[in-house]
Amino acid sequence: MKNKKIPIIIGIVSLSVSTAVICSCFSERATVATTVYAPADSAETSSVSDNTLSETNTNIPENDSKSPTESTTENLTEKDVSHSENSESGTSDISQTGFDDPESYLEYNPINGTYFIPDDEKEFCEQSLFVGDSICNGFYWSGVLQNKNLYASPSVGARNMLTYDMTYCNEPKKFVPVLNTLKPKNIFFWMGMNDVNLTDSKEYCENYKKIIDTALKNSDAEVYVCGITPISNLKFTKKETINEFNDAIRRFVEHQYDERVHYLYFGEPLKDANGLLAEDCDSGDGVHLSCKAHYIAMHEIFVQSGRKNQ
Repeated sequence: MKNKKIPIIIGIVSLSVSTAVICSCFSERATVATTVYAPADSAETSSVSDNTLSETNTNIPENDSKSPTESTTENLTEKDVSHSENSESGTSDISQTGFDDPESYLEYNPINGTYFIPDDEKEFCEQSLFVGDSICNGFYWSGVLQNKNLYASPSVGARNMLTYDMTYCNEPKKFVPVLNTLKPKNIFFWMGMNDVNLTDSKEYCENYKKIIDTALKNSDAEVYVCGITPISNLKFTKKETINEFNDAIRRFVEHQYDERVHYLYFGEPLKDANGLLAEDCDSGDGVHLSCKAHYIAMHEIFVQSGRKNQ
């Protein structure tokens, strides 16, 4: 009788161990940060479409032996520590209050599924050049801007914008020739989402300085640096990270330049009650903006830039 019980007991123990291993696999979750990144000198450029956030970096810098996922995750982990310290030391959200209610000026155009643009905003757009990444590029596909007023491409950030052959009027071109062609009255830089997981805020400002100085040297335009807009996809990065970068570039612009360079933040009317990207302003991936959001953004840019130049 004892001999018959031994195999049964061994079987029960083995089953318990297997079950514990399987359960631990399901309960353990690893945080993986997706990035919107492709180095300017990479032969193969990845991009993030306006409807997905599936890109991963397949180009590893020569001095980095880690895999792309390990490198980015470590970067975020280091930032998480600094954010906790900042919160304890009293670093606050740089959100501003006071903006026009979108319902008071947005008028839907059922013919083409977009919104109407007032004549004064339309004239303002035609005198301006908007420079940035795939989020900025939404100004075109949403019907806000014409091709000639947009210089934007996916994967672009402050760290690689000047060396990147970005798209202008459906052709790859460098920044200075575009300035010489359009001669804009205003230049709006709107990028940074591709930088937040790959640089720190100090590097971000240093990279932006090269861009700003290039614009000042090669044009007579008023230059505006736009803050990074809110997100709702917190697997991509943290809300505090975006606030940190925006606060850093705002301080940098205000202290480094006396005239012709301004900081703009138009993300406030795009947020929900929790300070995240509102559902009706979200294109679907929690990072890119909806059609409606681009019209709200343009209205805020128009109003705020006007105030700065009074």
